[in-house]
Amino acid sequence: MRTAQPAPVTRADLRHGALVAWLTFMALLVLTVVVASMVGDMTAEGFASTLSFMPIILCYTVILGGAVSGVVTLAAVPAASRLERALSPHMGDVGRIATFAGLGAAAGLVGAGIAALLTGIAGNDVFAVFNSPVTLIALVMTAISAAVGRAAALRRARRTSAVL
Repeated sequence: MRTAQPAPVTRADLRHGALVAWLTFMALLVLTVVVASMVGDMTAEGFASTLSFMPIILCYTVILGGAVSGVVTLAAVPAASRLERALSPHMGDVGRIATFAGLGAAAGLVGAGIAALLTGIAGNDVFAVFNSPVTLIALVMTAISAAVGRAAALRRARRTSAVL
């Protein structure tokens, strides 16, 4: 959808979008961990059930995933602000949302590298994370989250400009 006059997006709108993006990512992260644990439990051999450890796994996921994704989200807000100023006059809504999805994927790559380093995945080798299927999942989740956050910021900006 292309608009003749894009709604001006303020810093408050971008902060709102960042919060929505972070919450969306956390929901996707928890969902992904639960599904992966259930699939792993169905294919695993042996006595121990992954599902019996689900509360511990979810606590670890929320604490570590929330902290890492929160830091990455906060670090990405200035880039999002500059990107918004650069794109607003030249792109329609769909193009801006797609561009923010790309920014989200880049943030996901950074976040996956940080998570790999912190948790010791791939033997503490940050560059080995690029060969991991977990990275692809993280990139998709962060791209979706950033697109949802950008759409929320746009929706908030439109509501605010309609009130004025």
